[in-house]
Amino acid sequence: MELIDPVDGNASVQAVRDFFTFDDPQHPRNYWRIKRRYEAMYSLGGHSEDVTGIHGSSGNHTEDKLIAGNPYMRAMNSIKRGLKACSIQSRLILIGRYIEGKKVWAIQQELQLTGSDRYQRADYKACYEFADAMDYIVVEDDVQDLIPQLLIKMGTKQE
Repeated sequence: MELIDPVDGNASVQAVRDFFTFDDPQHPRNYWRIKRRYEAMYSLGGHSEDVTGIHGSSGNHTEDKLIAGNPYMRAMNSIKRGLKACSIQSRLILIGRYIEGKKVWAIQQELQLTGSDRYQRADYKACYEFADAMDYIVVEDDVQDLIPQLLIKMGTKQE
């Protein structure tokens, strides 16, 4: 057994791209679903005369929602940690392209990446760095149920 298993770089990069771009029932473990549910956790109810936001008093509905949403909070924190672990250029690409939805040309201009091949290499590196960081973070933060395996080992099938 090796300390570091060989990694399929292309599959890992595609797994990161899929994680950030797919938001459908075939890919339920994705960034947008985690973000949506995390944000829903903080919309703790509508207008109420009661400053606690709790109608009646048969338990603490607000606390129950926070507890139920906690895995999504941990997952969002894990994603933030993964982004922070990347180089500055990689972080800017991941956030700009995959989270904010900026056009490639805008990111190229912002980062002064002339030529599409320079951007393609930088994007590949960004996705790989994120997958590599998340390989450790997902296990440490215990969010494997929400965030799929992004660093694909050689010979394994992608989810």
